[in-house]
Amino acid sequence: PALFFQLFIMDAKFELMVINTNLYAISKEARESGHYWWNTSVGELMIFVGLLIYMGVHKAIRVGLYWKRSDKFPYYEITQSMLQF
Repeated sequence: PALFFQLFIMDAKFELMVINTNLYAISKEARESGHYWWNTSVGELMIFVGLLIYMGVHKAIRVGLYWKRSDKFPYYEITQSMLQF
């Protein structure tokens, strides 16, 4: 699925989104607003987009349920913490 997705959005687009995301955070002084900000990376952004697609396909009533192990919901190891999401 990841390779198929990369046919539509090239790495250069992700790199541009990462640059702009990090610049936006700096411009909004994210570190001074009480929230710690660490620069994002292409890999993290790809995981984030993948999570959004997964969440669009597998609906849950609360976001936290995606990180909860349960027999009712299919569990796939989520590689990004809920706090980071």
